[in-house]
Amino acid sequence: MHAVKTLDATEGPRTGWGLLFRAWAVLVESARARRTITYGELANRIMLPGDVRSIGPMVLHPVYVHFCAPNGFPDILSLVVRKDTGRPGIGYYSAGGGVEDVARWRSELEEAYAFQWPAEPPGAPWASCLREEAAPGRPDGDRTEA
Repeated sequence: MHAVKTLDATEGPRTGWGLLFRAWAVLVESARARRTITYGELANRIMLPGDVRSIGPMVLHPVYVHFCAPNGFPDILSLVVRKDTGRPGIGYYSAGGGVEDVARWRSELEEAYAFQWPAEPPGAPWASCLREEAAPGRPDGDRTEA
């Protein structure tokens, strides 16, 4: 498991909390629409700097650790899938020893679809200053899917 990146309030909107706020908005939109989202699509929509493969340690793990786990929320990361398989990558299953448990994933996905997600990440007083940066879309084109 990757170490959780320490986030600093002084980081810009394309990194740190700004990146997590944008990811939250896109993931909540996907959950409410009852649809999965690929790693590459999420990276594009949140304007992830660098390689799409960094999305796990830079974005997904911190979203779960900072927003879902402490609040008893379902695993919103169950929405993020590989383009080629339509299922999460091996990092998603790391808590279960890296064994791909499709039945568990499908159950967690249904929980994520059914949950009433708050529009803003919980405990995020900083969110209002980043709201303008959360607009989905990436003006500089697509990325290679993971």
